Amino acid sequence: MNSSDSANALHPLVTLLGLLRKARLLRDPVPLTFLLVNETRQLSPYRQAALWRSSGPGQGYVETLSGLALPDRQAPYLLWLSSLLAALPAMDLPGSLQLQRPPLSTENATSPALPERCLADLLPAHLAEEWSNWLPDYALWLPMYHLEPDPHSRKPLGGLLLARDWPWSSAERQLLEELVAGMALIWQPLLQQRSLFSRWNERLFEQSWSNGRLLRLAALLLALAALTLPVRQSALAPAVVVAAQPVLVRSPLAGVIDRFHVAPNALVSEGQLLFSLEDTQLRNQLETAKNELEVAAADYRQAVQKATREPQKMVQTTVQEKRWEQKKADVDYLSERLSRVDVRAIRAGVAIFSDSNDWIGRPVKVGERVLLLADPKQVELEIHLPVADAITLEPGAEVALFLNIHPEAPLPARLEYASYQAEVTAESILAYRLKARFTDLLHAPRIGLAGSARIYHQSVSLFTLLTRRPLAFARRWLGV
Repeated sequence: MNSSDSANALHPLVTLLGLLRKARLLRDPVPLTFLLVNETRQLSPYRQAALWRSSGPGQGYVETLSGLALPDRQAPYLLWLSSLLAALPAMDLPGSLQLQRPPLSTENATSPALPERCLADLLPAHLAEEWSNWLPDYALWLPMYHLEPDPHSRKPLGGLLLARDWPWSSAERQLLEELVAGMALIWQPLLQQRSLFSRWNERLFEQSWSNGRLLRLAALLLALAALTLPVRQSALAPAVVVAAQPVLVRSPLAGVIDRFHVAPNALVSEGQLLFSLEDTQLRNQLETAKNELEVAAADYRQAVQKATREPQKMVQTTVQEKRWEQKKADVDYLSERLSRVDVRAIRAGVAIFSDSNDWIGRPVKVGERVLLLADPKQVELEIHLPVADAITLEPGAEVALFLNIHPEAPLPARLEYASYQAEVTAESILAYRLKARFTDLLHAPRIGLAGSARIYHQSVSLFTLLTRRPLAFARRWLGV
């Protein structure tokens, strides 16, 4: 045998050792599975490869496919291949198993080229018939087993399926069996990697005493001690500055708003005209009533003159007098209603309402709120605390308002009111409504400013503060 023949004979062994050496350097099972299905072709060429991971007798799933980074679990090919491979680990084969596509006719069934086992002997007919749709004519199954002290009690770890258009020789099968056996020894411990707790336990308690170990142990003790430190519990919620005890200006009549005489957020004095209602209909009714009153008065005077000449007509005089009084009452009623068309301020303050164009021409009912009159010096803080962030609230709790216009200077306040029942806000958030009074009235913000309010509660441990949200989420997720 010359040197060229020796090199050719040793080349498969060198490739086998190279693949095993490359696999031993890996520390994660995912790269190992990709190496097994994609780089094994250096040892023996094939068209398709699939790695099966067993999870019990007749159970498991396809871990990796050659040429694919992430296989689709619901793909028809993968579903059929899973049904095929589920039956192979249960056979407890001592070595590899070569399979051939079921013969298309009875003439091919007696062909001497048939391998050891035909697929039709292993699977139901409806699965075996689809072989030609997914795989080439020949396939090689290489089982993998857990490393057990007793070889008779070994458990299937999985297996490698290779497929191509021609059968494998005995030399190729022997090399592939050695490769898969070595890969199984590497793959099994990677699948059984130790937990984070085990690694920390080894570093802290199983290594020899050294400065590094003492430093890690001290850091762990300091971290545990820090969890017991008292910290002030608080909650952050959106807030807005609103008027305290404002005067509601309502519509005195049912009608249509004609015009506003003040601008939104304008300072008004007591008695100043705010808005007017449409008065055309009332004025027409009043003119009609006045005309009817004049007619009733003339009829009454005429009846009195007739009664002086004919005493028997005194009854008619009484009827006309009552009619005149009724018309006079109608005029007084309409005059009083017309005097209420113009709405005036009952006290000085800021007129708070939306854009006047939104109100002009809008019909209103009796008693419907149109605007607010607020004292700019009497303000309070309205907070909407979401239910998910709710904490224990007590009257007098400290509140800090961080305005959006200058969040660097928080304004102090004290909690005065907290609703017992949560309400849905304009942002469709279920929240509790809170109210707080500013402690510094000389520097109180103006009405309408918005920001974020932080409500403070009693001190709790750092561990309680950090785990409150995760525990609340777990409770909602578990339904307890």
